[in-house]
Amino acid sequence: MKINQHDAAMDDFDIQRERAFSGASRIVLICSLLFLILGIWAWFGRLDEVSTGNGKVIPSSREQVLQSLDGGILAQLTVREGDRVQANQIVARLDPTRLASNVGESAAKYRASLASSARLTAEVSDLPLAFPAELNGWPDLIAAETPSRRAQLAD
Repeated sequence: MKINQHDAAMDDFDIQRERAFSGASRIVLICSLLFLILGIWAWFGRLDEVSTGNGKVIPSSREQVLQSLDGGILAQLTVREGDRVQANQIVARLDPTRLASNVGESAAKYRASLASSARLTAEVSDLPLAFPAELNGWPDLIAAETPSRRAQLAD
């Protein structure tokens, strides 16, 4: 059997085309699988979401818009749409965790400021270091400010 030059060139071309096609088909297959996996994840996956918004309370006399100044996590909603509410009735409760954390952080900053203020007042007035009675339960704050005053007195 005799193979001419044209047939040999066509065979090389066909081999290269099959290789290119197999590479392209792999890419298409991988992309298809990726989209399939993403679709399954989107269908069954669960996302936490946070929503904010304004609420409206429509009393019989006039309309008022309610808006929380500080957002939070809703712990309990005590009324439903269409319920009538009384004056001063609690309609929702927020989770106090974030607020309690903010209060604790602010109290710690306040106590640290008191300790620092007592030390600075003693330095400026050239008086012995005296901390307010509010700091008696916080020896770590007193211990943090005392070495600075002692170092200043040593100079």
